[in-house]
Amino acid sequence: MEREAIPSFANIKEVKNYQAKKERFEPADGYPRDGYVKIGEIENQISSLIGLGNDWCLKLYGCGMLAVTEAVELDFLTKDSYILHGQELYNQSLYFINEELRPRGVRVIGVESDSILDIEQSVKKYRPSVIFLETITNGPSMAVLDVEKFLEIPALDYNPLIVLDNSLPTPSILPLSEIIEDKSRKIIVVESGTKFYSLNQVMSGIAYTKNEYLKRRMLSRRRGLGSLLVPESAKVLAKTLANTKEDFDRRNKLVISNTFKLAKVCAEAENGNYVFIVTYPNLDSYEKQFNIDLIHHSERKLFEKYSNICKVMSPDYIGFATFLHDFYP
Repeated sequence: MEREAIPSFANIKEVKNYQAKKERFEPADGYPRDGYVKIGEIENQISSLIGLGNDWCLKLYGCGMLAVTEAVELDFLTKDSYILHGQELYNQSLYFINEELRPRGVRVIGVESDSILDIEQSVKKYRPSVIFLETITNGPSMAVLDVEKFLEIPALDYNPLIVLDNSLPTPSILPLSEIIEDKSRKIIVVESGTKFYSLNQVMSGIAYTKNEYLKRRMLSRRRGLGSLLVPESAKVLAKTLANTKEDFDRRNKLVISNTFKLAKVCAEAENGNYVFIVTYPNLDSYEKQFNIDLIHHSERKLFEKYSNICKVMSPDYIGFATFLHDFYP
């Protein structure tokens, strides 16, 4: 039976080197909550899969919801602070907002994620400390956020903390690192690492930013609270990651492609005697079913852009089943 080696130091020089790395927040094998070599290697690999440059900082968390909560809390939300969020979110994200933030006096404002007008008006009215939106909502309507138009809203010039959850489309479909250019803006991207990275073998969460203030806050807070991915989970995650960005993108696009095919079949069955509802942004019925005003998408081109993207990719049956579980637990 193979046994794990206990981290130790041969001499005082090694101790000093470890302490120096710890102060710089560099991974070193000592006390795991300070970071360890394996997690640093995996974070670098995932950064490469996403296509992040050297000006980005990516960190791993114990699960997707830890990445979400840690990102939202980076801005010290207190009583009477405002958080603006999508009306439709992953159910556990809504739990965090309504059952954890609201009771402590944080003022909660919901908006339609696919309405730039609704978002802009709410930003002007409330000037929220934090804005939390999913790029494609993890809920029945799968509302699509026009990220480019959202970031161009003039009223955001006071630089609130913006948390964008890009779990559903993945960076293979919606590469936010290519859209977020200004590192002075407090923008952080979060993803669940459970589905598209670890293939449901282990829970994990991902957060990345290029803003220097958020980098420091993320490093200090993760160490202080011990919210990082634990070593045993890191070992499992390392085995499931794609080897190259090309493989990662190909895998994700296949997942999206297969999901679209399954959604089409289910949509056809929906018109028969089956008692269920199918929603998917690329289905012809998507607009009519939720009475989507395409003005909310800025213009027809936005809807067609995502429609074409989704037709090129999609989840395999595992991904599709996962989506259905998330929407209809």
